[in-house]
Amino acid sequence: MTCHKTQGLLTDRILLLAIVTVLMATASRAQDQQWLLGDWNGKRQALAEEGFEFEFVLTVEGVQNVAGGVARSSRGLANLDLIMDAWGKALGLSEDGDLHLYLLGDSGGAPTEMIGDVQATSNIEAPGTFKLYEAWWRQRHAEDKIAWLIGLHDYNALFDALDTAGHFTNSSFGISPDISQLPPSIFPTTSLAFVLSLFSEDGDYLYIGAYDGVPGDPGDEKGTQIILDSDDGVFYALEAGIQNEETMTKLAGGGWHRTTDFEAEFSGRTYSHNSGVYLIGETNLTDHWAGFFQLGNADKNRNQIGFYSGAGLVYSALLTENDIFGIGLARAESSNEYRDFNPGADGYEMALECTYKFSPYPWMTLQPGLQFIKNPGMDPALDDAVAFSLRAYMSF
Repeated sequence: MTCHKTQGLLTDRILLLAIVTVLMATASRAQDQQWLLGDWNGKRQALAEEGFEFEFVLTVEGVQNVAGGVARSSRGLANLDLIMDAWGKALGLSEDGDLHLYLLGDSGGAPTEMIGDVQATSNIEAPGTFKLYEAWWRQRHAEDKIAWLIGLHDYNALFDALDTAGHFTNSSFGISPDISQLPPSIFPTTSLAFVLSLFSEDGDYLYIGAYDGVPGDPGDEKGTQIILDSDDGVFYALEAGIQNEETMTKLAGGGWHRTTDFEAEFSGRTYSHNSGVYLIGETNLTDHWAGFFQLGNADKNRNQIGFYSGAGLVYSALLTENDIFGIGLARAESSNEYRDFNPGADGYEMALECTYKFSPYPWMTLQPGLQFIKNPGMDPALDDAVAFSLRAYMSF
């Protein structure tokens, strides 16, 4: 076992070293470019004007657990996003439609193994694989006031999402753990979906979605698995929100219901459905400060996490024009059912994250961070954990 862990850590470090070496070799030639590989001799801009837009991003991260948790150790992670968006007209199809294709690659270790947390310190932690992550067609009607979407789709791309919270690396700020514990169609595995979107003149909206209840194949995490089985059930989603673009304000409430039969890992009991509700919001507070909050509630009779609350503040242009400093707090509370089956367990897990983002080059963003995790995994045998991280985003 020790040999296996040592080999895993060595592989993580070799992966990060190789990536850093490549970046150092190319950075001197791309300091002022928007993308590491440039504009493809003008072809990238020309393709964008024709209706084909590309977004290629490599994210690498090192996470070091320096206190508490399961073990003092480190993990390296890498995430590759290859995205293409095409206008329907450019494809010879409807002028009011567009196609979205998203390839996803992940590699590296799992920080949760050394920290023991349930909320996941790194939001790019995933099994190593390369897959078709999203592939959907969207059709717009009534001057973009109505739209429907069909295909492989990430639920969190529309639902339970806040731009301000997206600056943080803890998974709970991206998708609240009362929902992700299921899991629905989210990173790193999506499912087939149909989503209807309705918009008002002011930008207020209503999202209604139906997703395959079991994303991918739980027994095979490699590649893209699309399985439609009558036992999968359906994951229904609803969110309504009001928005103000001038103040970057958003207030939204939503709910979800899954008809899938499932067995709760902590109790061994089988249930025929699951449901929850949430409320989220964000706004600019001043020219530099922005804030957000998250509240989520899941059925307390069948989930480990019954209630979640999160909040944070972000300050922009602290030292440079494009840097961001943020502090966020995420608290996941155990459910009544979980406490009944685990009477000695802690009642909650809390993560406090401090992060800073800055861009030394237009194509690169660096993000050092510090997280304090209280009651990791709600396991009384684990001491509170402290983890440092350094993340780099490269657009190419």
